Order: sequence, then C-alpha cells, then structure tokens
Amino acid sequence: MIIKLFTMVKDEIDIVEDWLKYHGTLFGYQNLYVIDNMSQDGTFEKIQEYQSKGVFLIQKEDYKLKGDYMNELINDPKRGEYDIAYPIDIDEFIVYYDKESNNVLPFRTKNYFKSLPESDTVFKTNYINSQISNGNSIGYSRATIETEFGLYQDYQDMAKSFFNKRNWRGELDHANHYNTPDYFLTDLCLVHYHCRNLEQMKKKVINNVKGLGYNTTDIEHLQENTEGVGYHHVRHMIDILKGNFTINTNSKEGGKNIVSLKPLADFISGL
Repeated sequence: MIIKLFTMVKDEIDIVEDWLKYHGTLFGYQNLYVIDNMSQDGTFEKIQEYQSKGVFLIQKEDYKLKGDYMNELINDPKRGEYDIAYPIDIDEFIVYYDKESNNVLPFRTKNYFKSLPESDTVFKTNYINSQISNGNSIGYSRATIETEFGLYQDYQDMAKSFFNKRNWRGELDHANHYNTPDYFLTDLCLVHYHCRNLEQMKKKVINNVKGLGYNTTDIEHLQENTEGVGYHHVRHMIDILKGNFTINTNSKEGGKNIVSLKPLADFISGL
C-alpha cells in the first residue's frame, strides 16, 4: 500500500526534522510532499537535507492559495498511482490509537491502513492535542520528546480527513479540511503539537495573520477583522501587540481523555 503525505510549512524549525524522520520511517521518504511557504528560520534548508532520501520539496509564496496548492499536488498525474492521500500539517503526527487501552502505538500505525475498507472514500482521524506541563511559562524546546501527555478530542464531522485516492475526486479547503457526512472514522489519531513554546506560537500567529493579508502592526485594522477568515489568529495577534499573549504551561495530567505520549516520544527519540 502506497500512502502519500502532503503538507505546507513555514518557519517550523523546532519540529520539522522530527516530522520528516517519523513519517519518512513509517511511509517512506519518497512519499512525503512538502510545500515550503518561504520559510526564513532554516526550515527550508533542513528539508533540503532530506531531498536525497526522496522528499519532494517546492516553494510557494501565497499562503492564501494553500488549498489550491495542495489540491494541485495531490491530483498531479506525476504522482502516479497510489492508495492513500493524506493532507496533514507539519505539527501533526499520525499514530494508531487503541481506545480500549488508551495508548498510542506508533509501531502499529502503518499496518493499520491495510485494514481500512476499500469501498470507502473519505476517512477521518480525531486529535490528541499535546499539553504543556512544565510550568515555566515558556514551553518546550523539543515538544515531540518533552511532552508527557495529550488530550483526546472527538471532532466528529470536523475531524481531519484523508482519502482513498482511487475513489476520491474532491477538493480541500484552505485548512486541509474536507467536510462531508459520509466518512469512515478510523482508529488513527493526529497528535497535534500546535502549541510548543511561547516564541513558536508568536511566530505562528504572525506568519498566519500576515499570510492572510492582514496588517500585523495595525490594531484598529485587526480589531475590525476578529470575525473573518483566521479570526483566532487575528485575536492572538492583537494580544501580542498589547503584550498580553501567553500560553498555558500548567496542564495537569488526569481525566478520562488524557493520553500518555511517552510511546510516541520514545519512538521519535530512537530514530
């Protein structure tokens, strides 16, 4: 089974190499397709180091056209015949999740794809959102290794989609989402290292707001756009400008939806 992953990245130097190594080990480096959105922090150069292993890399400037870029890449006949198209963000890690034991099992991830029903077209994965618990107000320097646990969340119809490429003829939106009531919910999860440290989050907010065409220094302009596209990034940008932006580094382990991420950390650290 050939599983191809498609992603767009900008300025994610703290996590990009772990993403490449992890998914390259599981699915083959030649099945990783990366669009770099003109990174300035060494991300592009780091990905270039993996081109010799087979990673596909191009650069595109217009963040607002992310959905178009992804659709074009996924449907390009040059990709040849393959089984699964998986659009994914660079801070998301695919992992098999055993709900009964409440464990993530990275070593079972690749083989699980073989059990998916061939008749289905759209598959969904829920999220395990990583939590910061070191209490230092700054966060982690290498979140994939330092994060101890995450919070499982069922997004139902809004869970992330991937596709049986032999059947699917749809199009993604800007956020890599594909909304449909007709899908198969899998036992895969995306461990989402969205918030890793304070400076990384500020950089993410600024890049997203700027990429969507907003003025990142004009509070009045931003306040007029707190309900539009990327509104949550815009609200965070306002907090950054006011000096009020913080992240939660005091998450507590406990509750039925808490999942240990140590098996994933151990797997990644061993690569």
